Amino acid sequence: MLFHRFHNEIYRFAARRLGDRDAGQDVAAETFADAFASIHRFRWQGVPFEAWLYTIARRRTVDHLRANARRQTEELRDRPAPDHSDGVIESTRLREVIAQLPPTEREVVELRFMEDLDVAETALRLGKRAGAVRIAQHRALAHLRFALSEGPS
Repeated sequence: MLFHRFHNEIYRFAARRLGDRDAGQDVAAETFADAFASIHRFRWQGVPFEAWLYTIARRRTVDHLRANARRQTEELRDRPAPDHSDGVIESTRLREVIAQLPPTEREVVELRFMEDLDVAETALRLGKRAGAVRIAQHRALAHLRFALSEGPS
């Protein structure tokens, strides 16, 4: 029941973070395997169950990124420079800037603007108060505005 309730959300989260649907599916599967293996350690502390799942998914995503960092770096080094249109370059730049945000701010941006969740839903997913989400969103948008006005880094 928990798998069916939360799988799509965890999958979308991981796939968006990794930029790869197959890797997102792998991370989602690993997240639920970890959750079910350690469900006996879950303690209700006023934070929703899904926040616990997102914590596991974040860790698994980071593990996946670290494991593939060397391979991805080598692939990028060997690949010729892409010839993109301006729209694709701007979109790529925005993704790069979002990826450089502090983790909490990045998660808020992803949930609020990519998943189109409201503040209350975002707070629930992150296990934070609505006010903390609003503050993180404000900071994230300020960082994005500054970084994008500076041009490519």
